[in-house]
Amino acid sequence: GTALFKANLYNPNNFTVKYEWSSKYGKGTFLGNGKEQQQYRPFYAGTDVIVLDAYVGPYHLKEEFNFLVKSDYTGWTAISTAEELIDLVTNVKGANHLTENYYLTNDIDLNGYVISPSKRKAGTNNLASTFDGRGHKISNFIVEGNAGGTNGGLFAGISRTGAVRNLSLVCEIGEGGSGWGTGTISPNNDGVIENCYFEVNHSFDTGKKADENGYVPFCAAVTGMTDGKTRDVVVNVLDTEGKATIYADHAYPTGGQNGTAQSAKVENFYTNHTAIGGQSWDWGYAILDQSGYTTGIDFATAKKETYNLNSLLWAINDGEIPTLIVQE
Repeated sequence: GTALFKANLYNPNNFTVKYEWSSKYGKGTFLGNGKEQQQYRPFYAGTDVIVLDAYVGPYHLKEEFNFLVKSDYTGWTAISTAEELIDLVTNVKGANHLTENYYLTNDIDLNGYVISPSKRKAGTNNLASTFDGRGHKISNFIVEGNAGGTNGGLFAGISRTGAVRNLSLVCEIGEGGSGWGTGTISPNNDGVIENCYFEVNHSFDTGKKADENGYVPFCAAVTGMTDGKTRDVVVNVLDTEGKATIYADHAYPTGGQNGTAQSAKVENFYTNHTAIGGQSWDWGYAILDQSGYTTGIDFATAKKETYNLNSLLWAINDGEIPTLIVQE
């Protein structure tokens, strides 16, 4: 369907007005432009930011506001139990890519389950579709990598057509997760991660390890490498003291070399940790634009105005960590 937006502009001097409507996150498009009233057609589910630039004679007025496009879960695969989730993340079918869309029906406690690349066929379990938590939580699991350098994560990767959204993850990354880019949701993201909460206990400092060449591995709370989009995310990193080799976001952003633009993008990212942006490495630079981060937050004293999150998806109060609202 479409949504109708209309500007309400005070123009007592009857200046000539030019309206420009746009979608910040590209979840949809406007059917025409330049008028006070326009129709917006969504292409993808998730949060968007509607932007209106109004040029009123010599003046430029700008307004932005959050907008939510809800999913229609018809034809999606429901995940309701720990067994179903484990079957999915270990990829019992052995397919290279997960192409069905999935959603959670309830919170899932994995009872200390260890997620490791050794439990799935190499090169499989890349998410090429959408995994929607609908505000629910996956908790009580451990992320590990392999000794051979294969990094760990809930999924083996998120492709350019993949998305993870509306999901809370509570897990531990210990010494076994000291890979070259282990992350809670995935070692690699080329797609979209949005409206997610991560609570990660880093019980081992990856900087204490080094290979025979002296290289020190790095891991992160969200993903290892990224060339994708991360937006509207809250990250609570536990046990961080003196552990600068643990990143709140992505250990190894890609792109941005040799003067080329970096496609990795972070917007509305909130964390108590201060190590962000990742390492500059052979295949990429650290996140170039860090304007989307708010770091070093004391969640116990932060005001609700600290967060620019969609109130239809997040419960936000003074002195509390924002929590996702279960979507019915």
